[in-house]
Amino acid sequence: VLTQVSKELAEDSIIDFGATLARDMAYVLAKEEDRVVFNNAVDSTSGLDGILYAVYSSNATKANIASLQVFTTAQTITYSPTLANLKGMVAKLPTYAANAKWYMHKEIWYNAIAPLLDALGGNSIMDIQGAYGPNPMLYGYPVVFVQNMQKTLAASTPYVLLGDLSMGTAFGDRRTVTIEVSDQYYFNQDALAFKATERFAFSAFDVGNVNATASSRVTGSLIVGASAAT
Repeated sequence: VLTQVSKELAEDSIIDFGATLARDMAYVLAKEEDRVVFNNAVDSTSGLDGILYAVYSSNATKANIASLQVFTTAQTITYSPTLANLKGMVAKLPTYAANAKWYMHKEIWYNAIAPLLDALGGNSIMDIQGAYGPNPMLYGYPVVFVQNMQKTLAASTPYVLLGDLSMGTAFGDRRTVTIEVSDQYYFNQDALAFKATERFAFSAFDVGNVNATASSRVTGSLIVGASAAT
């Protein structure tokens, strides 16, 4: 992250502008981490495979991927899941994934999934109450909003994750967020250059196996939900 700041702003600001800028830079880098980690394609910059891609791309025959739940399309919103689809993801989750959470874009939750609970009626008031607010729940697992994940329903697209990241992924910081300041880069503009960098690596490794025989499929701690092809 590279940001230009005039010397006058740095001198005249009543707040510690450097500290404020460092906080914002850290947020931008954290958002970039999420983009890479939850990507549903190979990241073109780093070459790292995101969680969704690691599972979804493990075989061309999607039905053979143990840790993949392909959603049906018999919904008001095309390509949205049914409650049975989501329950199927929970059923696939191994017992050792004790700290699993749902991960998805907020719009997917409120536009495609929460309405399924609304349709249950008065007898399911607790389910409906659990579906809203800043910390929603589904089938006993917390829902975490990741705004870098897919938010538009489309065919053949992975966009929901139920997983225990502590069991199925490895994230390593080689160098945490480092802030540097230079008065040379923008010397002719009488400005300072604030630069933030970090180095990290990521791997989604517990993705389950691929097998044409259902009884031989073994799921991992990362269960991905994807829309059907049509």
